[in-house]
Amino acid sequence: MAEIPVEFSLQPANISLEENSTVNMSCLANVGRPEGMVTIWKRRNLSDSQMELGKSSLPNEDNGNCSVYATLMITYTLNRSDNGFFFGCTSKNRDTQDPALSKYVGPRKILCKYKYILLAIALA
Repeated sequence: MAEIPVEFSLQPANISLEENSTVNMSCLANVGRPEGMVTIWKRRNLSDSQMELGKSSLPNEDNGNCSVYATLMITYTLNRSDNGFFFGCTSKNRDTQDPALSKYVGPRKILCKYKYILLAIALA
């Protein structure tokens, strides 16, 4: 049986982040038997559907017991539309009933990165 993720982290862990900056997300969970996977996602509200950002492959190591761990690490570039989003990780296998077990952080505030333009005016 899949369990709630043991670990989900988003680095840097700041509440406010600048647009176009990158964050590293990692997830570790016991996905149980039958072998499952972890998925890293984002969503606007906790009641909204998840938008998948990455999914682990099926574990290829059979340790002969009911604990099978899956891990996933991704790098994601934030954009202005991510403002207010929650980011999280779900552990699931084919026997998991929805809603799947999740761990999440958020919401995150994405700060606009303004570009300054220098205008040179020639006076005649």
